[in-house]
Amino acid sequence: MNATYEQTAAFRSNKRARKLRELLRRDYGTGRYRLTKDGEAHIYGKMPNSIATGWWLKGSRESVESEYCL
Repeated sequence: MNATYEQTAAFRSNKRARKLRELLRRDYGTGRYRLTKDGEAHIYGKMPNSIATGWWLKGSRESVESEYCL
């Protein structure tokens, strides 16, 4: 049985999302990142160019994926 185009696209999309989550866990830790429905990636930790700690915007999901070459 051959997979439909939609099934193949969903599989690759899910595989890409799993890989992105794995890389974010590796770099920032479990529970220290979130991917929003709006397509943004937020990180919890020391904010860049600051001494404050909190949630900060890493970028859009697409830009983070391109950072990791996904």
